[in-house]
Amino acid sequence: MKSGLFKVWFWLLLLPGCATLHPPGDEQDLAAAPEADRLVLWMLSDIQPESPAGRIDFERAVLDVAAHVPGIDLAIIAGDLLQSRSTPEDFQWFLETRDRAAVPQWFELAGNHDVRNGELFRRYFPKPWHYAVSVGNVLILLLSDETRSSATDISGPAFEWWREQVLANPDRIILTVTHAPLRQS
Repeated sequence: MKSGLFKVWFWLLLLPGCATLHPPGDEQDLAAAPEADRLVLWMLSDIQPESPAGRIDFERAVLDVAAHVPGIDLAIIAGDLLQSRSTPEDFQWFLETRDRAAVPQWFELAGNHDVRNGELFRRYFPKPWHYAVSVGNVLILLLSDETRSSATDISGPAFEWWREQVLANPDRIILTVTHAPLRQS
């Protein structure tokens, strides 16, 4: 890979269905059914360029995906999109770059760096700290870091929400996405 970034694509067989965002206590329809009964999901994290010069890796990855990976249904960024000291201009660069990938739906969660820049992060990514996305028979549970510590911490209420989702959906494919392990969080 030219960019030096690792890219992971999951190809999952699933029943046709809509992608639906499930914030705790709310539900919103987001997309049409995936083509050919499959889901193409791009997972990435820890983009956080340390300077404008460091942006080239993410820019190359986005161009590579746009040129060579057709049909991505959605992308998930598992935290640390930018540095904790990022500015509104950094967020604008990120969104403009991300949009060049031609991925129709993006879902983000906050990592420890994002939480330290929480107010600005929430302005650009106003999703709940934990939420679910449904696509056919796949349930994706996203849990953000919620404290400003250097470690990733999942709150007790977020963990209980996750546990309830898992217990309530035994017949679904469940993907849990966090910035760090749930263990000892």
